[in-house]
Amino acid sequence: GDMHDNDFRTFGMLINMSRAKDGLQDFEYKKSVLLSLLGFDRAANLGRKARRILEEGRAVYLREHGFDVHVVRYCDRSVTGDNLALIAKRRSARQGVCRAVRPPVPRKKKDR
Repeated sequence: GDMHDNDFRTFGMLINMSRAKDGLQDFEYKKSVLLSLLGFDRAANLGRKARRILEEGRAVYLREHGFDVHVVRYCDRSVTGDNLALIAKRRSARQGVCRAVRPPVPRKKKDR
């Protein structure tokens, strides 16, 4: 089915929970039904997986629009749970991306 606003909010909340390093300090999450059902460790683990899904989706979009993309972890999870980054570089025309190329403009011959 379709993803609804509430589903997207839950997805985002899981991602935010995964960023918390030493448990949750934020009032918003302490009253979360999701947190009471899953517990912090499981919610944080699901949040990391949700973040990976989100970044992989972004990578697919960029690949479809002419980029070479890698999803990388740029630091240890002990530093931050928010440790994914996209490294992207636009492909050249020789690597399979069609770009509009202007034909060369003919130069006028010089009168001698």
